[in-house]
Amino acid sequence: MKPHLSFRGLIILFLVGTMIPLLIMVGLVVFRLQQTYLVKEAEVRLIDFVQAGVERFANDTDLTVLAVNLGEHLRVLGADLFIQDANGNPVPPSLGTGPWLDSTAHQSMRDAQQSSVQMIGSGAASRLVYLAAVVDPSNKVLGSVEASLPMEGINDQLNALCRWLTLIISIASALSVVLAIHLSGVITRPLESLVESVECVRSGDLETRAPVPAVRELGQLAITYNQMLDRISNDFYTQVRLVENMRRFAADASHELRSPLAVFRNSVELLGKAIHQEDQQHIADILAILPKEVDTMTGLVEDLLLLARLDQPDEAVASMLQLEQIHPLPFLEEIFERSRLLAKGQQIELVWPSGEIHPIFADREMLRRALNNIVENAIIYTPAGKKITLRLENQDHYCSFIVEDEGIGIAADQIDKIHERFFRSDESRNRRIPGSGLGLSIVTAIVRAHAGEVKVESELGRGSRFQLLFRQIAPMA
Repeated sequence: MKPHLSFRGLIILFLVGTMIPLLIMVGLVVFRLQQTYLVKEAEVRLIDFVQAGVERFANDTDLTVLAVNLGEHLRVLGADLFIQDANGNPVPPSLGTGPWLDSTAHQSMRDAQQSSVQMIGSGAASRLVYLAAVVDPSNKVLGSVEASLPMEGINDQLNALCRWLTLIISIASALSVVLAIHLSGVITRPLESLVESVECVRSGDLETRAPVPAVRELGQLAITYNQMLDRISNDFYTQVRLVENMRRFAADASHELRSPLAVFRNSVELLGKAIHQEDQQHIADILAILPKEVDTMTGLVEDLLLLARLDQPDEAVASMLQLEQIHPLPFLEEIFERSRLLAKGQQIELVWPSGEIHPIFADREMLRRALNNIVENAIIYTPAGKKITLRLENQDHYCSFIVEDEGIGIAADQIDKIHERFFRSDESRNRRIPGSGLGLSIVTAIVRAHAGEVKVESELGRGSRFQLLFRQIAPMA
């Protein structure tokens, strides 16, 4: 079932649903604070004006004088004034349309001699009323003063503030929506890229990697995913390579074993006929062929098994090698002595540098197999009377085993193919030179298993130069 609401939509809804109520709440708090401030300021001013007028009247007992003076004083504020004497009679002149409080409130205040401030009315008709007692120096109550201030001006200011706050909150809400959309894109874009990468993997593409965003947590998620995909990819391609190696081994084995097995089959059939005919000479000839075919097939199987082992992942090949410290010059001298015994009229020379050759780490039998293959090929492809040179050189941090011959050489367009299995150059096929075509493949696999390199230079009709590079062990300081 496909979800109806996207993760990005949820983020936008959460941010907008959080920010807009927060803006409204801030607006309400600002409005309430401003309202409280304005009302409090009006209270303070009204009380200060009334108290200042009453204090100036302190030595006079005529409330009419107080009414005149205080009325002029309060006119500046736009306030109303109403005064009652101790008997509850109005004292002229009054200011405005008061009184706003009844006689009972005046009498209660005169009895308690405690001033009060209160808000009466609502909306545009609301007023701030201050009620205080008038006493003489002997603390006798002479009357009461009621001063009221209309809230119309304050309400106008609050209405203007409300309009501004509404405009500001509306603009801020629109900006919050834009910001929420942008932030949701920043958050979800890496996730969308990750989903696209997962879709690529599901479709069989193991090479696509998720981009790493700048956001730390999302970046760590992308890095972890890419590392996991690298591991899966390596395991997958390792498995594919193993399957391919097994398939190729089976194909190679069936291809190369076909001829020896055919010889065996024919030999067994001929042997049966010879036995039936009691042809002892024919039987002896057939039995003489069979050991050679057995040796050929045994060598071929060993070569194929060695290549199969060297085709394994690097970790498996590294664990297979029996590495030891080998001094190149004495080792090459052993190869030289063996090659002299195998030579068929070729002149074989050994050349070494005047400088010191540092030891190498290698599997002795593998290294011997690689060099013997190169030398045996040189002997096979070099005519009698020509020269074969075994050379040892220092090249940077590498020890270079070099075999040079004056043989038939290799065509330029075939040099890159000689490392392939069962490849045989046109010259070797034309001259019917024996061989399976696995020798150089084995050499290349052995050298690469040692993290070395094989270099080949050749010119058709003039000879070849094979170079095997192995890293030297750095001397102790």
